[in-house]
Amino acid sequence: MTIIKPIANSLYVFNRRIPFIGTIIIGSIDVEVNVTDDGVVNHVEFYIDEDLKNSVATEPSTWIWSEKNLWQACSKSGSLRWEW
Repeated sequence: MTIIKPIANSLYVFNRRIPFIGTIIIGSIDVEVNVTDDGVVNHVEFYIDEDLKNSVATEPSTWIWSEKNLWQACSKSGSLRWEW
């Protein structure tokens, strides 16, 4: 699995990337992952701070992260986790 977006050390303002020191997200963003499927992947789960936010069973594996507390969730533990 490869995280396509967000890219580290980027400032995202309403889904548009600007190179930056550190990673900050303002507004909604399309979270994208690429999964190499060798026949065992049936879905991708997107978590933020241990809370399941979405599950996708089709390619491309994309989820629009648009919660109002986006920066708070991102800065609380810095954790975005994808599982399959």
